Amino acid sequence: MRRLKPEGPAEAGLGTTVLGVLGLVVLPVGLIGLLLGGGLAWGIIAGLGALAVLVAYLDPDGR
Repeated sequence: MRRLKPEGPAEAGLGTTVLGVLGLVVLPVGLIGLLLGGGLAWGIIAGLGALAVLVAYLDPDGR
């Protein structure tokens, strides 16, 4: 009788999930900072948040 082994860890997509949630938190903070004060730093923060959401959206399984 053959035993079936799992293909990989169950938490394979956990990193991109955390990345997506972090991006969803950072993006609005960056946009509010851009609206209230402006500046290059807030633009970079908003851009990194958007990039994190995009990566999590395009790679939901973390592969």
